[in-house]
Amino acid sequence: MSRTFWFVAMLSIAMVASPAPALAQNEALRGKTAMSVYVSIYGINDLNPAEFRLSLEQQLHDMGITVLPHADPPNFPVLNLTINVSALTQRTTIVYSDGRVETSNLPLLAYTSRLELRQLAPGRTAAMRPIEDVVIWSKATDPQTTATTAWKIPRDAMDLAIQFVNAWQQVNGSNHPPTADKPMPLPNPNAPSPATSEAGQSLYADGNCQTKAGGGCVNAIGPIVTDSFNGVPNAHEEMVRKQLADLQQRGQKVITCVYGPSDTQAKTGYVTFHYWYQSAPPDILKMLISAFPHPFMNLGRVAVTACPATKALASVINANRFN
Repeated sequence: MSRTFWFVAMLSIAMVASPAPALAQNEALRGKTAMSVYVSIYGINDLNPAEFRLSLEQQLHDMGITVLPHADPPNFPVLNLTINVSALTQRTTIVYSDGRVETSNLPLLAYTSRLELRQLAPGRTAAMRPIEDVVIWSKATDPQTTATTAWKIPRDAMDLAIQFVNAWQQVNGSNHPPTADKPMPLPNPNAPSPATSEAGQSLYADGNCQTKAGGGCVNAIGPIVTDSFNGVPNAHEEMVRKQLADLQQRGQKVITCVYGPSDTQAKTGYVTFHYWYQSAPPDILKMLISAFPHPFMNLGRVAVTACPATKALASVINANRFN
């Protein structure tokens, strides 16, 4: 079972657990029925912030909370999970009976996790800072140390999420109808492109494409346009493959957009992006959190009606495929 999927499964079970003892700060959660979710993970590449964020968003939906979209500036209140990880070494010495001494360095990970709900409030100085965001609810883990495997980190993040679920339900009740996951707005494929000096920005016309549309190649979803199934945990592979088969039966399409070449003489340096075409599956959020890693993570939640006009614009849309 993957680390983050275990986090999701245990968090779902925790929603029927007994409420935590009442705390004064829990009152600040009363009436907070809409919020956005942000996750930041520092110091480690093995954990995907998007997986944690999507899991938390689904839990908010299940609790009856409206999930606000990502924006700049953020939509407040903001439920913010921050995980800080740093590498350490512990020097160990073993003295054998024959007098040999063996010294080695054991790699360790030190980490802390914090879950906060932040909202806007009047600033302390009207002239310089009329509005600021303040923490109204917060829980954090004590500093922890573990071996280089990161299994304990999602577990501790899960403990914080459970405390938030219990605290919110303690003051708001637990019988709210679930809220729906709203589809992401369709991006404008002809929006102004970000400034870049990188070569190979133009769409490339693929001569091997059977169905051309919107400047790209449109095909039924299949393993060619998704991430690999090799990383899917064995216990979930059958379920994920059924999800793929169901989408194929429903006629779900994906558009492939190729840009380049960056080297026009050698004809090398092509970059490929895959997007849901016209619309993403309506249940895409539940699919993405059903197994980690999920082969649809490269597609995310974003759909396009045509290929973005430039590689720079395609990169921006791809980077925001979960927002």
